Amino acid sequence: GAGAGIALTLTSDLVVGAVEPERAGAASAVSETAYELGIALGVAILGTVLSTFISAAVASVLNVCVGALIVFFGLKMLLKKEKE
Repeated sequence: GAGAGIALTLTSDLVVGAVEPERAGAASAVSETAYELGIALGVAILGTVLSTFISAAVASVLNVCVGALIVFFGLKMLLKKEKE
């Protein structure tokens, strides 16, 4: 969002201003590449962590649902036998 835009503008200005004018293009390219690499790594790491937690939560919910279905159908069979 806006915070990333401000940070990118400031860091790019610092990087480009720290080198000679004839190397400003290369410095800008390195700065942009580092920024993009940081975004890619951040997405990959957060995606991995979140998917681990989400898959564990989904597995727990599925186990509870399966257990509840087994109990439900077991009770249904018992009640059906008692009626007969």
